[in-house]
Amino acid sequence: MCLPLARPTLLRGGTSTVELLVSMAVLTTAVLGVGRFASTTRQGLHDRELNSRIGWELANAREQIGAWQPTDVSVKEIESLPFSDYLKQELSDVRWQASVESISEPAQVLQVTLALHCTINEQAARPASLVFWIDSKELTSVDGGGVKP
Repeated sequence: MCLPLARPTLLRGGTSTVELLVSMAVLTTAVLGVGRFASTTRQGLHDRELNSRIGWELANAREQIGAWQPTDVSVKEIESLPFSDYLKQELSDVRWQASVESISEPAQVLQVTLALHCTINEQAARPASLVFWIDSKELTSVDGGGVKP
């Protein structure tokens, strides 16, 4: 009769160096991934806010110009409109570019083209623009950036 030999069981008391290296690599990868995600999300939210503010600035300028008398609408007056403090802080070389044209068909109106030019992060940005019309039945011509009745 053979008696089975009792094998000593080996109890692990800690972790091996390889396990530590693997866990550190996984943890480092996770931290870097979360960091990149947070940075990209923050930049995306900032860009979205800036884009919204530019749109609001154009809409505010349109409302302000629309409240003027048609005889007061000129390129010089439009391009002298002030910008909000937020845009002055976030953008550089901010300026308006405008054109005013008298249109007689199908209705007597002034067509105003308004564009906001700027530099973002030392790169010229594609201008955000807006075209709108102002009723001007009593006006007949546009001369040198100003409107003459």
